[in-house]
Amino acid sequence: MELGHRRVTYKLYPSATQRAALERLCDLHRGLYNAALQERIDAWRLARKSVGYAEQCRSLTQVRRENPEYLGVNAQSLQVTLKRLDLAFAAFFRRVKASETPGFPRYKGRDRFPGFGFKTHGDGFRFEPGPNWRHGRLRLSGVGMIRARGEARTPGQIVRCGSRSGRRGPSPRPAPARWRRQGRSGIAIRHPEPAATAVREQASRRDGVRPSAATVSCSVRAQGRRTG
Repeated sequence: MELGHRRVTYKLYPSATQRAALERLCDLHRGLYNAALQERIDAWRLARKSVGYAEQCRSLTQVRRENPEYLGVNAQSLQVTLKRLDLAFAAFFRRVKASETPGFPRYKGRDRFPGFGFKTHGDGFRFEPGPNWRHGRLRLSGVGMIRARGEARTPGQIVRCGSRSGRRGPSPRPAPARWRRQGRSGIAIRHPEPAATAVREQASRRDGVRPSAATVSCSVRAQGRRTG
């Protein structure tokens, strides 16, 4: 039987220290995203050279050596951020080919960076569900164990993780803290799906349609808040 994915939302209850750690991690990932974007722009402008995802991933060793603050960030998590930029460029070139408004990838300010993610359960993040998958605890690398409340209707195998701040778009006021006392964690679990669902997923892959992040990953969302 084919395996499908289902995302279940849990509320997170980080401490003040954990909220500060989440904020710091988000800023580090945003810095990497913007630096990688600048590298691609400069390489093309100065040498007409295309820099891709694989090459930028190989550069992470040097980035971590020259910037000690990145040594404490999960390496696969940094690759997820670089992949996000790579997908932004892929979407840009796809729109150019289709004669649509291109929308070149932009630098991300604090209010417009979607967050960070982890590739594999057990490498950078681990979710420990409670009995019958009711409530649980989410451990994030560099943050610690965070209490989670919620319930999964269908237990299964946990897959990926992505963290997202809830505040999107510009705001006239500064944001010293974007992470509320209560966040949200969307845990994607893998389990057997009916045949019809498997057929639809196979057709999407054949037609070149990527599954949405919500269907293939576990995402952690914290609602943004503005304070004066």
